[in-house]
Amino acid sequence: MKSCTFYTILFFLCISVIGLRSQSYLTVRGIVLDQSTQAPVPFAHIGMPEHGIGTVTSEQGAFSFNFPEQLKNASIEISHIGHFTIQKTYSDWPNPDSALILLSSQAVQLEGVEVLESEYPLSYYVNKAIKNLNRNYPSKLHLMSGFFREAKVNTETMRYDRLVEAAVDIQDKGLKSNPDNVRIHIRELRKSDDFSAYSQLNEQLNERFGDRNKMYDLFLRNPIRSYQNETSPLSLQYNPLELMKNREDKLKLRAVTYIDNTKIYIIDYEDVLFSGTLYLDSEDYGLHRLEFYTDLNFKRPEQSKEGTLNKIDRSQKAGIHKDIYLYQKVQDIYHLSLIQKTSFDDFLNNQEGSNDKVSSYAIRTLLINDFYTNRKAFDRIKWKEQEKKDIPIYDINMPYNKNFWETYNMIQLEPLNQQIQNDLEWTENLEAQFRKNGEIKKK
Repeated sequence: MKSCTFYTILFFLCISVIGLRSQSYLTVRGIVLDQSTQAPVPFAHIGMPEHGIGTVTSEQGAFSFNFPEQLKNASIEISHIGHFTIQKTYSDWPNPDSALILLSSQAVQLEGVEVLESEYPLSYYVNKAIKNLNRNYPSKLHLMSGFFREAKVNTETMRYDRLVEAAVDIQDKGLKSNPDNVRIHIRELRKSDDFSAYSQLNEQLNERFGDRNKMYDLFLRNPIRSYQNETSPLSLQYNPLELMKNREDKLKLRAVTYIDNTKIYIIDYEDVLFSGTLYLDSEDYGLHRLEFYTDLNFKRPEQSKEGTLNKIDRSQKAGIHKDIYLYQKVQDIYHLSLIQKTSFDDFLNNQEGSNDKVSSYAIRTLLINDFYTNRKAFDRIKWKEQEKKDIPIYDINMPYNKNFWETYNMIQLEPLNQQIQNDLEWTENLEAQFRKNGEIKKK
């Protein structure tokens, strides 16, 4: 439940954090592993929830967390679904540049769970999650500060051919508000050279329909953010949550796990062209994590020998559109912490046939580092400060600020960092590209 006390505390905390942005920072780098299996723990939350700052681990469990030196003695919380939450302080790590964090796993009931200790079907829980969206997620004006990354990959060579990263502020009025009122402002930006190959087909499509700033699409196509708004760019009939609603025949309980003492239901949805997974809180029906997979092969699926359509093979990479949404629960409200979307952008026209082939795909990531819910705790983004929706982010130019990026929280790409460097530095190193492409002032 929201309380005046919580917002009063958060107000002063946010003012404190804003005032500390210009001061010196401390950094903890390392990896998070499962204590029993020694396997990396992907997308674990690492941060100071009481101060509204944090980051998440990469798919390889790697992380780098920067925070103001004044918060040196504050508790750093490490949490992940299916593991016990632990708290540490900066002084607990003898070597904060190579921190090793081990999380103890909690008991998990695997496939074959027959009951949910309730007479209700799985669709009941999915429908309750949808019904409680307004109660569980921000519904008033708030500001999020985060990190955006777009890495494009050529599907023929499987090499990176472009990278752009930005520090952004996102101002939103909540789930029911018009998405046109969402404002995004870029504070810092850096980008590599562009080695992408664009086909005549793509140029014709952009000329006819225009190009877009993909940051807006990434944020607004979030199924939770877009569900209750008819003017959302993600039409309700294509919203994954709507597809899962009242579809008991497509739902399956994969497992029951925990976040500390709270039971979490892991519910799968399987269909021909679309599948998904919800991590659903058994107490308030909030969604901690959502995963969706969509078949983008642009052809009618073949029928199996039994006459039924073949389902998506999640292990295949070509033709699969993958979305991940993470939320962190703070004082009974679920705040966005990460969006990661793999989508296909460009197409090469097949001169001998009628089918177009995907020429590149993009991995877009939005990591929320800070959030502010008290209107007096942040400066609102003015109309003239917001980024234009019809200007692609790569076409925006800003001076490269090396000092800023050295202390900024971003999701780690290890071990992909080396691959990105190898793929993009065949003309000159990335630092030189960042400086060169930042010489022109922002449009």
